Amino acid sequence: MDLEKYLSDEDNSKLLKQKDYAFNEEKLIEKKSMILISVFAGIFGVDRFILGDKIRGILKGTTFVALLAGIMTVVCIIAGKVFDYYSGITGSSMTITWQDNVRIAGQGLANLAYSLIALLVIYIVFAIVDGVLCYQKNMKINYKLLQSQLNNN
Repeated sequence: MDLEKYLSDEDNSKLLKQKDYAFNEEKLIEKKSMILISVFAGIFGVDRFILGDKIRGILKGTTFVALLAGIMTVVCIIAGKVFDYYSGITGSSMTITWQDNVRIAGQGLANLAYSLIALLVIYIVFAIVDGVLCYQKNMKINYKLLQSQLNNN
């Protein structure tokens, strides 16, 4: 059996030195699959669900959705205030800059938007680090499952 798709090279060599027989592959998650899940769906907490950490998966997904909702709400409030301000002006075309938006909506709302965007960037970095940790946890789980199969036979 080719264990390279489930384990690191070091763990693979450790297990193959003990015994050589057919392993049960039902509960194992491939390395490539875990990497893809962590990269593309990890920001929503799917990688944590797959590893059995349901609470952390819910927290991870809820945090991302809450940050996006907060950013969208603040941007819509700013856009609404700006639209209401300029809807009374007719007959001339003008270019509206971000400074105009801040002047109309207020510096407090602009600072809130900046803060939420900074939190989103920090969250994305956290999701990347957590994806690496999920990958490592998957390797440990696979190793323990295969080790227990060896010990049982």
